[in-house]
Amino acid sequence: MGGPNQNANERDLRRELNEFKSFLDTRGQDLSKTSEFLQYYALPYVQNPLQHPTFRAVCSKKWATELRNKLKEFLEANIPKNQSPQVFHWYANFKKRAGPSDLGGGAASADAEELKERLLLMQRHYVVLEKKEEYAKSTLIESQSKWTLFSKDILNIAKELLQTMDAFQISQSMNKVPMDPIREKLSRYEAFLIHNSDEIQRKHGINMTKPTFIENYQQQMGMMSSNGPDQMHG
Repeated sequence: MGGPNQNANERDLRRELNEFKSFLDTRGQDLSKTSEFLQYYALPYVQNPLQHPTFRAVCSKKWATELRNKLKEFLEANIPKNQSPQVFHWYANFKKRAGPSDLGGGAASADAEELKERLLLMQRHYVVLEKKEEYAKSTLIESQSKWTLFSKDILNIAKELLQTMDAFQISQSMNKVPMDPIREKLSRYEAFLIHNSDEIQRKHGINMTKPTFIENYQQQMGMMSSNGPDQMHG
């Protein structure tokens, strides 16, 4: 029978395995897509992983120590030593040069002015970048709205051609090209444009309900027809 230390170790191991299982069921779910980690999903269900040929190595203190050392070496080699903001180093250099009793003196005042000028310069650069970003964003939105309206015109022309073909009872195929798939594609494209227009109007407040070129033309022709032939030629 094992002593109290062995029982405590088994309890700690079981607790850690339960925590590992909780991790696999939540944040570690994506690891199941990698064959390299797939075998470890069975680890929480192994009765005695210390005796298991696959898992006994990862349950040893030696493995944990080596992993910790490798992680430390990796972080020391890849993380830059200087992680503090540049402003912090400016201020630290200013305090070092001024000294504790000279913070209000002339030398400190000159350094403070230099630091202030740098901060103002950074602030101006930030404002310029904000304006450039806003201009690029507005230009992109304007281009997207124009492209959507132009696409609607092309779509309406295609629909008009199909309606004209139907009115003249043209065959379901033209030059051995079937028409039904073309109608289906136009229908899907129209749904996409409607969704795109609604999204532009909802997010950016741009009116996307104004009539397209074809719709304006149809409206003008309808008004001319309703006015009668005399007014059309008068």
